[in-house]
Amino acid sequence: MASTSRDVQDNQVVQTRNSGDVDGNGMAIASLVVGMLAATMAFLVLSSPGAILFGLIAIGLGIAGLGKANRFGGLHKGLAISGIVSGLLGLVVGGAVIAGLVALGNEAQDRLQDPAVQDRLQDVQSEVEEAVPDGR
Repeated sequence: MASTSRDVQDNQVVQTRNSGDVDGNGMAIASLVVGMLAATMAFLVLSSPGAILFGLIAIGLGIAGLGKANRFGGLHKGLAISGIVSGLLGLVVGGAVIAGLVALGNEAQDRLQDPAVQDRLQDVQSEVEEAVPDGR
C-alpha cells in the first residue's frame, strides 16, 4: 500500500508539473526553429543576408535557452544546443555565400575592364548596328 500511495503521490507531482506550474523552455524551441530557418535560408543565394540575421538571433536565443535549461534541470537543453548549432551553420554558410558572390562580382568586373574584352564588345556593337540600320 505504501508503494500505491507513493505512486499516487508521484502521479500528483507529474500532474502538477504538466498543469503549468513549471515553465517550458520557449527560448530553446524558438532557437531551434529560427536556427533551422537560418540554415535553410543560407543555401538560397538571395536570402543569405537574412540567414546571417536569423543565425545571430538563433544563437542568442539558444544561449538564453541553454542558461534556462541549466537552471531547470536540463529541460530542452538539446533543443537549445541544436538551435545554436543550426544558427552557426546558417551564419557561416550565409557568410560564405555572400563572400563568394562578392568575389564573383569582382572577378566579372575585372574581366569586363580587360582591353581585349572591351575591343570585342565594340566589335559586336558595330556588327549589331550594321545588321540593324534603324536601331530596331
